[in-house]
Amino acid sequence: MMRLKLSREGNDGPWSTFTIQIGTPAQSVNVFVSTASYQTWVVDPEGCTSMDPSDCATQRGRFFDYSSSTSWLPNTANSTTTIYPLELESGLGYTGNGRYGFDTITLGLPGTGGPSLENQTVASIATKEFYMGVFGLKPQASNFTTLTDPIPSFLQNLKNQSIIPSSSWGYTAGNQYRKRKSLRGNCKTDIDYV
Repeated sequence: MMRLKLSREGNDGPWSTFTIQIGTPAQSVNVFVSTASYQTWVVDPEGCTSMDPSDCATQRGRFFDYSSSTSWLPNTANSTTTIYPLELESGLGYTGNGRYGFDTITLGLPGTGGPSLENQTVASIATKEFYMGVFGLKPQASNFTTLTDPIPSFLQNLKNQSIIPSSSWGYTAGNQYRKRKSLRGNCKTDIDYV
């Protein structure tokens, strides 16, 4: 079993986030866990402008600059663009696009020994419809062309490479108010892969 420690961030309250590393050299970013997503989305440097607060990059979980990664491979499924719609919450009216490619993803902080996989689906996003990046736990494959060319999710690739025995997971988000007299302080939050 692997356990990842989470922290609290967000622009509308202290939501549970955790650190992943993307690219070569590794860039650490904080993302939300998504039980509905099967992809990894990270915030692009274009996600903050001169009109945003000076700590915008920190608020959004830090940036991933794909152009600084030597292992970034653009998604060339469509010969005219690497930009695809973000359809995660389209039913709720959220829209936006992401620059899709493939890169190395490592779970956890540098030096903690989290699993690392190359050539994983990554979307670099600038839209503020999705304020922070996400790490998808759903073991569904991505399809950029047809349903006959699936690209396995990170979780499915962990299972396929026998790093984990199944695509099952447990997520305990914690409660920032539990057993506390004040609203300040840390809260235990974990993700377990079994």
